[in-house]
Amino acid sequence: MNNRKPEFSKPANSKDGDTGEQIGAKITKGLLCLIILQLLEAKQMHKYEILSRIREAFSLTLPINTVYFILKTLEKRGYVTKTAVEGASAREVYGLTDKGLHFLGFDASRTIVCAKALQPIVVQGHKFVNP
Repeated sequence: MNNRKPEFSKPANSKDGDTGEQIGAKITKGLLCLIILQLLEAKQMHKYEILSRIREAFSLTLPINTVYFILKTLEKRGYVTKTAVEGASAREVYGLTDKGLHFLGFDASRTIVCAKALQPIVVQGHKFVNP
């Protein structure tokens, strides 16, 4: 029986899988997607308002391009829509679609289960190991 602990970190040039840093980036992007969808569930927002709310809630220094990229991805998947708003400063606001609402309900509950399962994992260097 093999008692070795799983190692999820691979060298950057490895064809076998993502590095620990790449995994962390994917997790961060996924969480930001969920956060943005939750914000849009409450009301339609402009991307700068979304950025402001994330910065306030999580004390993150997040570039607007990150929010823009995630919104574009969510729009391509049909989870959000973009609507032009007329006025003194013509802007586009983003809103949640029915598909986005369904995804949010399903994925948020699944994420809670995953987060509880990942609690005992400790990051040491670039390797994920169980204590």
